[in-house]
Amino acid sequence: AVDVSKDAPLPPQLQAASGLTRSPLAASVAASLDTWGSGLWSLKVQCTLDASVERVLDHLSHLELRMQWDVMLARGSLVEQIDEANAIVHMVFHPALPGHGMMDYVLLQSLRHEPSHGVYVLALRS
Repeated sequence: AVDVSKDAPLPPQLQAASGLTRSPLAASVAASLDTWGSGLWSLKVQCTLDASVERVLDHLSHLELRMQWDVMLARGSLVEQIDEANAIVHMVFHPALPGHGMMDYVLLQSLRHEPSHGVYVLALRS
């Protein structure tokens, strides 16, 4: 794990991937540059935000908001709202590796929350 405090420089690999030179928030980042032997990155990010859980979930689950901060997401759209907690979404991501094409996914997005128990889960699966 690499400690990335608020004003600390990001590791070179993360600078290259994100275009940022300094961390925008306090984070602990663990990165593997060779996930499954395929050269893909695997990132785990934990952070403390000055925002409610509901606001953070909004920024993760609503495609319009996510496109404002997720540099990998090229475009996204709602295909079908199944019910209050489930939706089919179409997401297109910029290439993770140079020389590769855009990555195009149709995903089931599910949100489960039990605020009284402090449990919030946002899952995307194909």
